[in-house]
Amino acid sequence: MHDTHSGLVGVLREFYGPVHRPPSPLFQFVVWELLSEHATTGRRDLAWNALRKIPALTPDAMFRAPVKELTDAVALSGGSRDELVSRFRGLVDSFKRQRDTLDESRLQRVGPIAASRALRAVPQVNDEIRRRALLFSLGFALLPVDEDTSRVICRLIEPLDLAGQARLSRRRQRRDRRKARVWLLAREQDVDSRELLTYLQHHGRHTCLAVGPHCGVCPLAPECLSRGQTGGAS
Repeated sequence: MHDTHSGLVGVLREFYGPVHRPPSPLFQFVVWELLSEHATTGRRDLAWNALRKIPALTPDAMFRAPVKELTDAVALSGGSRDELVSRFRGLVDSFKRQRDTLDESRLQRVGPIAASRALRAVPQVNDEIRRRALLFSLGFALLPVDEDTSRVICRLIEPLDLAGQARLSRRRQRRDRRKARVWLLAREQDVDSRELLTYLQHHGRHTCLAVGPHCGVCPLAPECLSRGQTGGAS
């Protein structure tokens, strides 16, 4: 099993090429995550570049952005334009009303627990985005594990059992995330956590799919203990 940055990440980087990390500024990070929820990488990037061109990537700039331009930009993601515009307008309102509370330098000073509590007060930030923001935006040494990442790791490290179907119980999902986090913690000193998590999530969304994974082309397949048990092409 690849244990180092130059191993696992190197294999995935060679297979996919450069994969963009989320932007660091907190507001931009949340916008990126909201665009990514139901979009392919290509569509998300189209929408992101359109928002950057307006520009509409700060709370004040998005507040001033013409509704039509904002709507046309988010529509490029392929999601529901009305829903996304509504969420972004709500996000702008939250960041403007809580400008001091959500100040990044303040959140970094108060620590991850207080920062997490502050982010819970933003309705558009769900638990998964909040956990990822603590690492990718605020720089806390945490390891947020989403469903795609935990699926990739658990398939790599153990044969799939009968509970490994696409829709897992909440109990099983929590167990898998704990296993994935333990696996990541064992490698924390040797890798750039943000890069590793970025590539693992990308791999889960594009190749190691929940249903019908593309095992036949997966660069990690030779060392995957679940290969041939996932319903994917071997």
